[in-house]
Amino acid sequence: MFEVLLKDTNSDVRLGVTKSLYDIFITSDQALLKSISTTIGGLLKDTQYKIREQVYITLAKLGAAYGLDIFKVHIEPIYFGFLTDTVSAVRDRGVETLDIINSKFGQTWVANTLIPKLMTGLSQQKTSYLHRVTIISSVAQCAKNLNPTNINDAVIPNLLKCVKDKIPNVRFYLVKKLGMVMEYADSTGRDKIKA
Repeated sequence: MFEVLLKDTNSDVRLGVTKSLYDIFITSDQALLKSISTTIGGLLKDTQYKIREQVYITLAKLGAAYGLDIFKVHIEPIYFGFLTDTVSAVRDRGVETLDIINSKFGQTWVANTLIPKLMTGLSQQKTSYLHRVTIISSVAQCAKNLNPTNINDAVIPNLLKCVKDKIPNVRFYLVKKLGMVMEYADSTGRDKIKA
């Protein structure tokens, strides 16, 4: 029944089911995790962007509920798809959901695992400027869940690597995000950004 509804031709039906995904997965006591890439992965190709937004919210909530080990094996392979989604609203929603997993997985994971993972996307030759902007936004978002030392060591230096990006819009966006990071940084971090 669940799989039939996910393929319904009416997008409102699919969205309604998508909003129930978290409850469906949690009540299954991990039985559905093995099929998560098939079940939810299909929804990430849905033409309705609101459905894709809801999927990324669900994936983040499931990751936080199940813990880091299950997140790495079952959820992470599809979760970071928001970075390259074609719709900016979906990318923005994905960035916002980072707060859910960052607050659960802790500062050490964010600084030592997540930020380096995000930054690898910038070193790839075929990374579009929209993808780069989303990575910058994601790294800046991490500042909300970090202490000033981690912001100074992990967030600011990585963002400053983008100062010489070839695309003016990327540099402009970077300046906006550095302004946001300054709200969470200490005086040392603020001085680094101003310099």
